[in-house]
Amino acid sequence: MHLKSFFLGVLVVISSIVSLAFTMEEPTNPQSKPPLEVYVIDQETLPKATGVKGSTYTAQLYIVDNQKQQVFGPYQGSSFPNSKQSKEDPEKPNTLKAGAHIFNNKYGHKGGTKQGLNLINVDEQRITDAFSWFKKPSKIRYANVHTGCSDNGNFNSRGSQGCITIHPKQVDAFFKHFDFSKGTKGTSEGIVYIYRANEAKRLSFINQIKTIY
Repeated sequence: MHLKSFFLGVLVVISSIVSLAFTMEEPTNPQSKPPLEVYVIDQETLPKATGVKGSTYTAQLYIVDNQKQQVFGPYQGSSFPNSKQSKEDPEKPNTLKAGAHIFNNKYGHKGGTKQGLNLINVDEQRITDAFSWFKKPSKIRYANVHTGCSDNGNFNSRGSQGCITIHPKQVDAFFKHFDFSKGTKGTSEGIVYIYRANEAKRLSFINQIKTIY
């Protein structure tokens, strides 16, 4: 997998832009860019369950297609799990660690019954860095990017135990930028970047993304 090169060597993540968020470097060779980059730009803390419609998804997502040399978005989504601690396992739900994560879409979501992007490590294992409910270092197995359940602002509206979710009314528009030639699976690959910051820094970062192409 050629994307492995982005994470090995000196462990410098290559991106389309120079970002204070991830200390990325501008690649000198356009061919060195990943085919697709997904930027998930979110608030710093887990959203509270307010029960207010329209409050579920706090992130803006942008897709950078380096083959088409186009930027798409924003799409509403979230980098956070459900807003309620698990009774069965108080350490859960886990939250994905900010930074860069390799993805493909070989496996789909929900056992391949739904469309999804699959987060993987450098060995193509479906294991992703995260932190627990108590902010301890953790791992998530089978973390995906998939549709959320609703936008009702409830503790479980995102329908996530640690995955990135997309607003259900925008998920079709989001997924159309990826190959799903096998129905719920395909051959797309790239890197997802999760960035969490205050509003001013988020807006500055978004402005950088918009100027990539």
